[in-house]
Amino acid sequence: IMKVVIIGTRMLNDYYVFKKAIKESKIKIKEVITTDGNGTPLYAEIFARKNNLPLTVFKQKLIKKKVDYKYKEMINLADTALIIKAKNYPSEQINDFIKETKNKKNFKYLIKEVKV
Repeated sequence: IMKVVIIGTRMLNDYYVFKKAIKESKIKIKEVITTDGNGTPLYAEIFARKNNLPLTVFKQKLIKKKVDYKYKEMINLADTALIIKAKNYPSEQINDFIKETKNKKNFKYLIKEVKV
């Protein structure tokens, strides 16, 4: 049972696909940590609320024309991460998140690819 960062594609527009990715991950979620926004972050919020789970939403900030997603803070709060990635769509944000995970010893994440 874990505190889980749930991030990923904002192109996701099907809650069923989101829930399937959660189920297939087999992660026992006790708390959800995510960013604000549409797609995966929105569904992470909905999932937490529907399941009465504690929820932390990090608001994005624009700093020097680059969005600060607060990945370091999110990772420090979490036990693991579930990354929901759109098939055939590279994501700079997901790559940045994965790079940031390397700074927390033994932090593991799971990537689930979905069709959008």
